[in-house]
Amino acid sequence: MKKSPVKGTSDYLPKETALRDYMQNSILNSYKNYGFERIMTPALEDIENLNKSDE
Repeated sequence: MKKSPVKGTSDYLPKETALRDYMQNSILNSYKNYGFERIMTPALEDIENLNKSDE
């Protein structure tokens, strides 16, 4: 059985994850220093929402 990430996503090995964490934390700290607050939104969206058109 072939295993691969879902199309449009990636797997990261430990070294890559550590670098990504470091970079993301640096960016987040910069945002916080300027008064921004962090929010979390879903990484995946319901297909029904994506298929809606402005009528």
